[in-house]
Amino acid sequence: MGSIGTAGSVLTAWMRTLDAPGLGRVLAARPDAVAGPVPRSPGELAERLQRPGSVSAALHRVPLPGVQAAEALSALADPTGTGDLAVFLGVPLPDLEETLQVLAQHALVWPDSQNRLHMAAALRRMWPAPLGLKPGLEQLAGAKTSDSSRHRRHDCRASGTKRCR
Repeated sequence: MGSIGTAGSVLTAWMRTLDAPGLGRVLAARPDAVAGPVPRSPGELAERLQRPGSVSAALHRVPLPGVQAAEALSALADPTGTGDLAVFLGVPLPDLEETLQVLAQHALVWPDSQNRLHMAAALRRMWPAPLGLKPGLEQLAGAKTSDSSRHRRHDCRASGTKRCR
């Protein structure tokens, strides 16, 4: 998800699922996004929420576990399932849910309708080598799934080739 437009549309869709108190919590956590002039549409609000300066300021207000979860998420493909992030972090999903709620209240990381996590593009770019990995896992894997890697290994074995490239 390299562009604000794509991330913005997913963020806009997520914001439309929020009830009034939920949206109020997002706006309270990110007052810069609604500072004058007031956004004219949910799309404009989503765009403001994804501006690099706004994302950076919001991240500084998130507790350390949220920053750590966001960095780990930035090392994974976008979107990533909540369960996959929990496994990657080695924590039970219920323990991660509170942290994900804090990130969502700051509109930094949010779930879609299939419970996959998306993050603001500016947030993902904050860690060019997330968790000290160079290049990022997504780049190394070429955004391939574990199933596609498994199929490739199987094809190599079936061909009798000792070394597959």
